Amino acid sequence: MASLGILTSMADANDQHGKRCISLISDTDQFVRQIMVPHVSNLAFEVDGIPFQARHEPNGATAQLTIWGTLGYLPYSVTSVPQRNSMITILESTRHLPHVKFGIDQEMKIIVAGVYTIPNPPTPVYLFPPLTEFLQESRPFINLIGEYL
Repeated sequence: MASLGILTSMADANDQHGKRCISLISDTDQFVRQIMVPHVSNLAFEVDGIPFQARHEPNGATAQLTIWGTLGYLPYSVTSVPQRNSMITILESTRHLPHVKFGIDQEMKIIVAGVYTIPNPPTPVYLFPPLTEFLQESRPFINLIGEYL
């Protein structure tokens, strides 16, 4: 997760993607975030049928572990306006989570990501403590979002 920014940084009124982003902002309180994740992962796994990826990048005596998953596309035109509003409300309500961030990427996919510090070189079980923390924090919201996808 290289950076987090307000969705407005994605909006450009001259292209179709920008118009969709501007439309999304009008539906929100502007707390839906753009999530940037690494392009390459070191490993991939599945939890509850959801594909996740992880990447660790050395940084001296420690390494940065990024865990992320793609939950699906943000429904641009949900049949029921209350369902769309509920989805936006769920995404906005995650902004206070301490370690996990929910948002959308440039393709309007819903992303959940977390960044953790691990020892370098990684121990054989380096993934499990951060993954447990990641899942404990994100799983209730993943389940709520799943009801609308």
